[in-house]
Amino acid sequence: SVSDEAARARRFLERLPEKQRLCVALRIDEGMSFKEIGEVIGSSEGAARVSYFHGIRKLREWMT
Repeated sequence: SVSDEAARARRFLERLPEKQRLCVALRIDEGMSFKEIGEVIGSSEGAARVSYFHGIRKLREWMT
């Protein structure tokens, strides 16, 4: 079910490195821009974008 998949995704999210986890959570849960995420995590917009996409790629690998 959808709720099972969401719970599974959350468990995998917890396994990501902190910066990737924060970037993914802030982007998906809070709808923040990469510029805003960069400000929150203390890095550039580009670094936030890279961390987000690395985190998403890992989540996709783990979930397939």
